[in-house]
This record gives sequence, structure tokens and C-alpha cells, in this order.
Amino acid sequence: RSDGSGRPVMVRRFRTAYNEVARKNAKSTLSSGIGLYMTGADGEGGAEVYSAATTRDQARIVFEDAKNMVRKARSTLGRLFDFNKLAIYQEQSASKFEPLSSDANNLDGLNIHCAIIDELHAHKTRDVWDVLETATGARLQSLLFGITTAGFNKEGICYEQRDYAIKVLRGYNSDVEGAVKDDSYFAIIYTLDEGDDPFDETVWQKANPGLGICKRWDDLRRLAKKAKEQVSARVNFFTKKVTSRRNNSATCPDFFSNQMKEKDFFLFVVFVFSGRFWLFSSFVYCTVYCKNGL
Repeated sequence: RSDGSGRPVMVRRFRTAYNEVARKNAKSTLSSGIGLYMTGADGEGGAEVYSAATTRDQARIVFEDAKNMVRKARSTLGRLFDFNKLAIYQEQSASKFEPLSSDANNLDGLNIHCAIIDELHAHKTRDVWDVLETATGARLQSLLFGITTAGFNKEGICYEQRDYAIKVLRGYNSDVEGAVKDDSYFAIIYTLDEGDDPFDETVWQKANPGLGICKRWDDLRRLAKKAKEQVSARVNFFTKKVTSRRNNSATCPDFFSNQMKEKDFFLFVVFVFSGRFWLFSSFVYCTVYCKNGL
């Protein structure tokens, strides 16, 4: 980018980021580190960094992770930041890192350098996303970072961002239909490949980059066994544990088998009429695209 006189200015390439990954893969911890960097190491005077979610308690998860990092690294991070119950701050640059609730009516007036929106799938409307995005306009290299597990709502902001993320990832191959070229948008979706068996543990790490580090193999095996044996547990396992959006042919044949139990049929009917059956008919898009240099 160039300034008004035509001189080159080094600024951040990515201004928006979308990260989808299965539960318990330390996405909040990763985000808290990014939040600290944006608060005190990005060279931005008066930086305003916020973690936002549908509730203040949820928003505090990223914030508390960041605060614990400062608390436990007194000789390094502790030299850069101070903190209290409400904020992490850096007096030298007049910068701060705070949690926010989802009340979009109270978010006007922010001058955001970085906003981390946790569990994007839980946002029923796009109000918070839009307010935070428009609040970055005065910053030279702001960052809007959405982090989430897979969700059930196909009408919300999360699904919209996921759909756009897929188009951007396809955009690295210009021959793909529906691709979008957007070098300011970073997208990564940790999920299974099309045709993968979600009960095959050899593919689980595609959706769980922290498996064996911050997520236990034995716990995932336990949940997989439960999902195999209990129809009611499959939606949660597929969506939250391996981020696999299963289609009809992949998940429903056993419902209609001769051996189907009466209780299984009842659960099937409950899923249909509770409005959650869409998961079984949604598409499977299960490839993580990467570009050299990301």
C-alpha cells in the first residue's frame, strides 16, 4: 500500500479472518495470543482490542486466557502489560484489551484495532459483526477475527462467513467456479475430506489439529463410540467433534434399516420436527485449502 505521497507503507495483508475448528483445540488460547499482540506489539498507538461473544461470560474466555498469559509470564509479557478485572492495558501506548457482550446498541463509538468474535455460530444475527466491522474504519491495519466451532444455523452470520471463506479458498485456483479473489481475507476450516468416515480415527486430526496435545484421544474415541451406538449423539459428534456436515446418504441409511428400533425412529422424528434435520441434508465440504506463505 502507498501513502498519499506514493511512498510504500508496510501494512497487514489480512484484515478479516475466519477460523473454524472442532471443540477443545485451543482456539480461544490462540486468539488470546493474537489479542495480546494486537494490543501491545503491533505498533498501534491507543489500540483498542476486544473479545466479543453472545454473552459477556463467553467473551471473557479469550480475555481470561490472555490475562493468564500475562500473569504467568511476568518476566516477559508482564513487562509489557498490566491488568485488572476489566481490562489488560499498556500505559506506554495507551492501549487496552477488554471483553464485550453482544449488545450491539452499546457498541457504537468504539475505535477498534482488533476484534475477536468468539463462537461466531452462536450469533443469531449479524448485528455485532457489522457494528465491529464498521468500527475499524479509522485504523490503518485493523483485524476482525471470527473463531468458531461448526454450528447448526444456516441463516446466521457464521454460515455466511463460512460460505465466503470457502469461495476465497477456492479463489487460489482461478479456474474453480464460484471462486473469489480476496487477499485481505484469511480463512481456514479444519474439517474432514469428502468421503471420509467420521468414525475412522485416522482422519480425526484433519478436524482436530490439537489432538494428542490439548485434546485427548481417549475422550474422542469415547464420544465416537457413543455416537455409533446412539443416534441422538451423532449430530453433536459430527458437528462439534469432527466438524463434518453430513448429508442424507452418509447418515440416514441405518434409520430405515430393517433393524431400526422403535426408539431410534422416535428420535428421528424429533430431529425432523424440532427443525434440526437440516444437518443431515447439508452439504459436505471437507477440505482445508492452504496457500504457500499463509
